[in-house]
Amino acid sequence: MSIIITNITNDHIPVGENQYVVRINNCVICEFLHNRTYNGLAQCLRDAADAVEAQGARQDGQVDIEELIEAMDALESKSTTPG
Repeated sequence: MSIIITNITNDHIPVGENQYVVRINNCVICEFLHNRTYNGLAQCLRDAADAVEAQGARQDGQVDIEELIEAMDALESKSTTPG
């Protein structure tokens, strides 16, 4: 399972507000804004975590994160089990 944070801003700028998306493998979990700075990786990770947490309980058409993680874990363990 991969957790991916991707900058989806059209014009990637080294500093200033950028739009990001959080995915688990190919499934989009949420989007968030981050005020990008030269040494801002830790803050970007905190912003991503806050956005995922704010996603909260399942809403219509959205993914329940806990269920998704459980399903991914189950698929992963099946693929590593011989037979």
